[in-house]
Amino acid sequence: MNRLMKSLGQSAVAILALGATAAIGHAEIKLQGAGATFPNPIYQKWVTEYQKSHPDTKIDYQSIAPAEASRASPKRPSTSPAPTHHEQEGNGGRRRQHRPHPTVAGSVVAAYNIPGVSGELKLTGPVLADIYMGKISKWNDPQIVQINDGIQMPELAITPAYRTDGSGTSFVFTNYLSTQSEAFTSSIGMGKQVKWPVGQGGKGNEGVAAVVQQTPGAIGYIELNYAVANHINFALLQNKNGKFVKASRKRWRRPVRARFCR
Repeated sequence: MNRLMKSLGQSAVAILALGATAAIGHAEIKLQGAGATFPNPIYQKWVTEYQKSHPDTKIDYQSIAPAEASRASPKRPSTSPAPTHHEQEGNGGRRRQHRPHPTVAGSVVAAYNIPGVSGELKLTGPVLADIYMGKISKWNDPQIVQINDGIQMPELAITPAYRTDGSGTSFVFTNYLSTQSEAFTSSIGMGKQVKWPVGQGGKGNEGVAAVVQQTPGAIGYIELNYAVANHINFALLQNKNGKFVKASRKRWRRPVRARFCR
C-alpha cells in the first residue's frame, strides 16, 4: 500500500491538495486529484482498498481529460497514457522538468454494437484503419465478411466513435493504426487529438463507451475495463503472426518495463 500512495502522489494526481483537520487523537488527511480516464477503474479500486485500512485518509480522484487537469493546475503533471513531459518554474527562475512515471498498464480495445450478431467479431489493423477513414462504411463489407467466416454480418452502417477531447487513449489508438496503414498515417495521423473524417464523438472513455452502447452499428476505442464493466463486446485483433487475439485482464507472467520517450 505504501507503493500505492507513492504512485498516487507522484503520478496519478494532477491536482493535489492536502489538508488536516483536528480531531480527537488524530488528523484526517484529504487527497483530491484529477487526471486521465484511462486508469480511473484501477485507481478507484486502489482507493477503495486503501481506505479500508486507512479510514482517516480521504481520497477523491476525478477522471477528466489530462489536458483539463493540466489547465486546472498547470504546474503539476497530469496522468495520461501518452508520453509527455512538463516544466515548471523553480526557485531562482530555473525551470524544472517533471517526467512521467508509469503506474499501470492497460489495453485499448475496439468495442462494438452490432445487433443480432452472434459470435466474436474479428478485425485486422488495416480494416480497422479503413473503418476510421470512412473507406469501409457497412458491416457486411466484403473485407469484414472474409475474415469473419460463419458470421452473418448485417447490412448496417458503421458509426466510428472517437474521443472529442485530447487524450492518451487516442494517442495509443492512432499510434497503432499508423503502424497498420500508410494511408491512415498520411490522412489522419497520430496524436492525442486528430481530425476524424467520419463518426460520432464522445468525451472521455465513458463518453465513447456511451456512444457505442446507444448507437446500433457503432464501434469505438476504449480502455478494456470500460468494455467489461458495461458489458460491451469488443473485437479480436490480428497480431503479427496472423492470429486473432482477444484482450484480457489476466496478469502478465513476467514484469513489463514501460518506457516513455521525451
